[in-house]
Amino acid sequence: MSLPELRSSDPVGSKAARRGLIPRFWGRVFGWFRQGPEPSEMPTSGIEVVSSRSADDSAWSSAVNPSHGAADSLSPAVGLAADSTVHVLWEQGDEIYHSYRTGDIWSSPVRVAMGERPTLVVDDTGTVHALFANEFGGNWEIYHVSWRYDVWSLPRNISHTSGASGTPRIALAPDGILYGVWADTTPGYSVIYHAHQENGYWVSGPIPSARGSVPALAVDAQDRLHVIWQDQDTPSSPFEIYYSRWDGYGWSLPENISATAGAHSAIADLALDRQGIAYLVWEEEMGSGWQIRHSYGQVGYWSVPANISQSPDECHLARLVVTPQDYLHVVWTDGTTLRSCRKGAQASDWFPTERIASNPLGLQDVALAAAPDGRVHAVWAGRVAGGQRDIFHSERASALKHSLIFPLIMKDG
Repeated sequence: MSLPELRSSDPVGSKAARRGLIPRFWGRVFGWFRQGPEPSEMPTSGIEVVSSRSADDSAWSSAVNPSHGAADSLSPAVGLAADSTVHVLWEQGDEIYHSYRTGDIWSSPVRVAMGERPTLVVDDTGTVHALFANEFGGNWEIYHVSWRYDVWSLPRNISHTSGASGTPRIALAPDGILYGVWADTTPGYSVIYHAHQENGYWVSGPIPSARGSVPALAVDAQDRLHVIWQDQDTPSSPFEIYYSRWDGYGWSLPENISATAGAHSAIADLALDRQGIAYLVWEEEMGSGWQIRHSYGQVGYWSVPANISQSPDECHLARLVVTPQDYLHVVWTDGTTLRSCRKGAQASDWFPTERIASNPLGLQDVALAAAPDGRVHAVWAGRVAGGQRDIFHSERASALKHSLIFPLIMKDG
């Protein structure tokens, strides 16, 4: 079984659709990408493209398409403003597009810049900050843009390396500082870079001993930076999930969290609770397929990884978020269905899984974010009749139910 870097259906740069396992721009460095069916093989009628709903599906809203089907769309990212405005970015061709929802109305998609693999956060002022990768002058670099008052800034190169930079992720610290991570081939092999913005300027550098790809990051209430990525101990070893933390003075030694010597562990995601405990999910080879594994902990102390998907089908692309109310939500693709599960962040038991959407033509590129009120927002790319991919959005109400207790007043007589 070959290891994919990210499960998407087009190679970076060429965007050409081919069958089977194909190398992307990062193929020789990061791994392989799994293909879906050719558009000519897909049915064009009698299919369920977004979702059908039942009583068991009532937790998640019906899926809505903010990309409006203008062209093939993939790699969405989602972020929430303090006023609950939902912002979504995605790839469309070789460009990045943006749409946002206020109330129940989605804005018309607007082109942001040339590029791919967008990632976004929204700060306390409602300003959207995004990182993405783009090839300019023969080299792939990471760029930062921001959106305020319906205007996008010009892209600014924040990587400035001689190697190829890609798969960025962005996070916002409680003190308002922006952080980013990405994979970079400047040393001649792939390493993890991190960056932070101060006074409008970005400062970047490699994380010590962090060789690998597909990073993710989060910042806790103490402004400590937590980073995970995938890497191999040797060229013939399976991929494992590694973790390191910056405490303001230095980086902790990378720790192997997945620790499965006989199977690939890949494409991890990371979130933190209010106490700074780190929660990780990733996809892992188990037998002839893939399942979703979960672990939590802090430097030097980690839970034994557990299979939380428990599915007979292939499970991929796990994403997770911890709400401000310390509720943990995980979303992943389970065959042709997008599923979620949840629990209190530090609770031991999971609630039953919930179905968000189903699509027999295929789901990919999942992203997740939480609103201040505890609502969870999921976006993903899905095939529609004719082979084109569109972006879909669904949300779940807060898992915590609010109740009002009225005083009981009794009168004599």
